Amino acid sequence: MSLERYMAWKFPNISPQIFRDMDLILKELKLFGLNTVKELDQLVTLDFEKELQNTEWRSLDGIIRNILIIQDADKYFTKVWNPSMNQMNKKNFKLYQKFNIDIQSFCEKNNICVI
Repeated sequence: MSLERYMAWKFPNISPQIFRDMDLILKELKLFGLNTVKELDQLVTLDFEKELQNTEWRSLDGIIRNILIIQDADKYFTKVWNPSMNQMNKKNFKLYQKFNIDIQSFCEKNNICVI
């Protein structure tokens, strides 16, 4: 199953579904250590699915990054995070806090500005 088909199946209420940079997100998944859609699916929690129903997410890239960060923020910021991505929006910041991620520490350590 392709990543696009998986996302349409897993999150059918998100419309329109938008991938901004498929090559980049595939690279990030590999850096995180995921090689199959099944491996990604195993990281999606019911709480995260419920959270998505209550918000207006459209970027599938962002949703996948959120899954990875919520699953293992240390791993994401060590192996995947690109230092040139020095900004994070408040919506993501608050999401990570809801999932008990000490995102403030990650932002300080990686010089990430919350906008």
